[in-house]
Amino acid sequence: LFFDLRDSTGMAERMSTEELSQLLSQTFGDMIDLVQAVGGSINKFTGDGFLATFGCPEALEDHEKRAVECAVNIRGYMKIANQVIDPPLRYGMGIGTGRIFAGNVGNHKKIEYTVLGDAVNVAARLEGLTKKAGVDILIDGTTRDALGADYTFKKIIVSKIRGKAEAVRIFHPVA
Repeated sequence: LFFDLRDSTGMAERMSTEELSQLLSQTFGDMIDLVQAVGGSINKFTGDGFLATFGCPEALEDHEKRAVECAVNIRGYMKIANQVIDPPLRYGMGIGTGRIFAGNVGNHKKIEYTVLGDAVNVAARLEGLTKKAGVDILIDGTTRDALGADYTFKKIIVSKIRGKAEAVRIFHPVA
């Protein structure tokens, strides 16, 4: 699950660095709790966003459901938080499902635990596409297929994603 806070450049322009840091620390701190509550973990912060994983390093049979549940919980959190934050925070999330590499990359000069693979790339691209689609969450067809009737979805499109040879089915969880 990729999460990205929108307009962080504008926020940095309007706020002091201390105010921005405090806002991000509070918001991300609460989101860490939401990720961990469903068995996920934060892999890394990406400045104004983060990458959360579900099912690694320990496998979880229902990792797809946990990722979507987390995204929906974050949506609820943001709805409440935005009642007191002015201007309201805008955001996007992308979720991809598939086999990935999870482990250390680097050498003795710099090493980092990370995740790599097609599903990670798809999730990142879907997060970016939330802007164009005008929605807060996009998931791939593999994630959608694993969820069955647990959620209501709007099919967005079958689309080519930058860098991929094959088209991807894209869905938006609405309820």
